[in-house]
Amino acid sequence: MFSIKLYKIKQIYLLVLLIGLILRSINVYSLLPSKYDSLLFAFLAAFGGLLLMIDFLINIKSKKRAYDILLIIFLVVLLISTIVNRQFGMVSNLKLMVWSCIYFFLVYEFGEISSQDNHFFKKINYSLVISWFFVSLISLGMFLLQFGYEKYTSPRDRIRIGFLESRLFGLFGDPNYGAIVCIIVIILSVFYLINEWRKKGMIKKVFLISNILIQFPVLLLSGSRSALLISFAILGVTTFIYGNLFIGQHFSKKFIVKIICSSFFTAAVLGAYFVLQTETKGILQKAPEHVKYVMRFENKKKELQIETKRTKEKKAKEEVSLVRKDVAQNTDISNMRFSIWKSAIEVFKTTPFVGTSPRNLIPYAKEKLPNTFIAEQSFVAHNTFINVLVSTGIFGFLVFVIFLVLKGISAIVFYLKNIKTLPYSYYVYLSSTVTLVLSGLFVNELVLVNTIGAFIFWLYLGKINGYMKGKSK
Repeated sequence: MFSIKLYKIKQIYLLVLLIGLILRSINVYSLLPSKYDSLLFAFLAAFGGLLLMIDFLINIKSKKRAYDILLIIFLVVLLISTIVNRQFGMVSNLKLMVWSCIYFFLVYEFGEISSQDNHFFKKINYSLVISWFFVSLISLGMFLLQFGYEKYTSPRDRIRIGFLESRLFGLFGDPNYGAIVCIIVIILSVFYLINEWRKKGMIKKVFLISNILIQFPVLLLSGSRSALLISFAILGVTTFIYGNLFIGQHFSKKFIVKIICSSFFTAAVLGAYFVLQTETKGILQKAPEHVKYVMRFENKKKELQIETKRTKEKKAKEEVSLVRKDVAQNTDISNMRFSIWKSAIEVFKTTPFVGTSPRNLIPYAKEKLPNTFIAEQSFVAHNTFINVLVSTGIFGFLVFVIFLVLKGISAIVFYLKNIKTLPYSYYVYLSSTVTLVLSGLFVNELVLVNTIGAFIFWLYLGKINGYMKGKSK
């Protein structure tokens, strides 16, 4: 009875945590006093810690080792790095350790033990799908109204809402993170639309179709080149795998024939997708001209000026540009990422074994290497793997990469071996985790962060791992 109640409590906790992370990802939420956010996540961290303690005592009593040894080693390395770099600050790193424990030993482990509980995962998925529908819908409305508001809190920290700098920030705290979630929401929406077509009522079908039609233009308007590239990669791999399977079942089982035909089919699909996204951007660029209302917020000299204009006559507005000036007028194709990564490696070389600790990269760089790009510009690493390397040193990096590679190879090999018998839901969770791993090449994600992406990654990875274990048994 106690275990059942604990299971239900964990479900509720994870749902509340997801909602909290969604709220935190909305830029308007940042306009509220920070004490509210601190109180909310302090409570979530404390309650998560309590659940971890209960789990730990249960495991000791049952003499069962339930935790992944590589994740334990990673936390030990993280603790050592925090202690060694304590002069730069410890509190924020200790908080991060608590959240890392929650993701490793609560979210990931619960995803594994509840891998067969499709009802719970449906709640999680629909919470994300429904909430992101409204976030993206409002963001798209901001684009059509050409709404933009900007608030500077520090030279490197500002809140941007709406359509600014030729890209849609909308309600997203960061359009790069927001666009990645858009991809995951599209994957989930397509899955539920196809897999449960006969079960769903007309309202749900319309909602899922509408969601896809909203997420796609928001993805394009976000100006996130990394997210668009990832969408091509996911679509290409999916098309190739299922094209290969379809050709093998209906036309030819010869390996060479399947590979050649699948390659041509994949190229055709990706070409069509390129045309679709190009034409869609062209349509979106002209869409605001047909909206009779314009709403602009300008923050000049610390004074907020509001201007609302209604055009009764048909007047041609200035054409909306979707070309980012920071990209078009920049000779650096990486938009400074190469400089950031190079600078992070320079910092890593000064402390290769224990790193700088996750929250102390910038203070460490400013004191030890004041002339580096990171120290001068106060940038974070903008790459999950480089961030782990410079934050925890070579040992933390190796442990994390080994864990990720082992899980990734196991999941992909299992998928390819059982592709004919696996439910489509397995691919949905696998493609979502791969999407997040790929996003880690361009932003800090997966680990040492407290974001929607990190939550989804560890929960879905746990489900995949649990499904594989159940299948093996």
